[in-house]
Amino acid sequence: MSEHASLFSLQIDPIAVIESIRQTSIPFEVLGPEEDWRKIIITPDPQASSQQLTLSLKQRSIDQVFFRKKIPDLMSTVQRITAFDPRRQESLLRLIPNWNVCIELTAEPTFYQHPDFLRVMTLVARLVEGVFVIPTGFLDSESREILMNNGTSNPQAVLPVGLPFPAPTDTPLTQSAPSALPRIETPTGAHDFLIPDARRVAERMYVMLAVAYRGVLDINPDRPNRDAYLARLADWFWSMNIGHELEEHERYVLDQPLGELGLQRAQELVQSFEAVSILAWALELVELTAHDQFVQPKRLVETLGLFREDARFVIDSAQLRCEAEIRTVADRILAVHWRLRELEIHPRPVDFLSMCRDGWFGAFDTESLTMIENDLSVSQQPITRIDPTMRQRLHQSIRQRHQALNWLCGHHPVFSHVKIST
Repeated sequence: MSEHASLFSLQIDPIAVIESIRQTSIPFEVLGPEEDWRKIIITPDPQASSQQLTLSLKQRSIDQVFFRKKIPDLMSTVQRITAFDPRRQESLLRLIPNWNVCIELTAEPTFYQHPDFLRVMTLVARLVEGVFVIPTGFLDSESREILMNNGTSNPQAVLPVGLPFPAPTDTPLTQSAPSALPRIETPTGAHDFLIPDARRVAERMYVMLAVAYRGVLDINPDRPNRDAYLARLADWFWSMNIGHELEEHERYVLDQPLGELGLQRAQELVQSFEAVSILAWALELVELTAHDQFVQPKRLVETLGLFREDARFVIDSAQLRCEAEIRTVADRILAVHWRLRELEIHPRPVDFLSMCRDGWFGAFDTESLTMIENDLSVSQQPITRIDPTMRQRLHQSIRQRHQALNWLCGHHPVFSHVKIST
């Protein structure tokens, strides 16, 4: 009989882990070179060989298949929890895709069998700033409940990167399950969503590019060699090691046989090239498309290197435009989105120029927006006179861009959960 848990972290120094355990004087054995160990076996009492704690190290750079499966599974687990404090759930969802290290813990027969088991586990968790994943939920390095399967949390649990979780303001504290490790009290504070870093933006861009291209394959049933392109897409995608960024609905799309998506869904996926273009622009890979023009999927696919090995370099070397520039464009697209929605409700001209200077959505530079008689124009025509079909297509395009920009501004860590209200 044995007991299992996992310790996930952003990074690890393998030698530092060994040195910290060595300083405890607890007997242990290392399998493999110390600078690149794969297992550490703790044997507190050499006379009782049946009592062991094994630490098995997995790293994303080596164990790609493990992380491709584990990260989406953990995301799905967290999303299914009905959390008493949703902000904790959202913080965890933001963190999980960035995990690069997993230490699988196996105790013979249980973690409580020997006090040195808990001592080593706590020591390593503190060192790597890790999160324990146990059958009943997620614990911080001091075994405080980040989020349990029953929705409860400990308000003193802290994020692995040192930022404490916000204390709930309108939810009564509930009694949570006993901790797996001893508790150490830590002050709490508050934080908001974090803007995604450049690497995550690049990974999300390539996930959405692959999903959008999957729509292209279904929207063109007469395209020759579709089966070969689908197989090539799958091989390229999984070789990129970005499956951890997949949302459940996106994984469903990639798993569907050709012809199973349906025309409407395929068309929606093709529209998401507009969102992809915004992420590519934020990474300084393409120029910003004007509000009254549409992205050319074929050109975007070629520019971003779908199917090409050098897409890895794009992720590894990703850099974002400055936050101020991204927020300026976000404000501009919000205004355009508002104008298109307002036109659906009240199909009449407005003084859009004044709205951009003094409107509720705040002032911004309108130089890149073309106007006629102070109202927004589309293809050198007043927006009130464009064809309804064209207006609907433009609205769908701006919605996609608006969502991508709001995600870049940190409105929600999960892309599909980003709201685009106007």
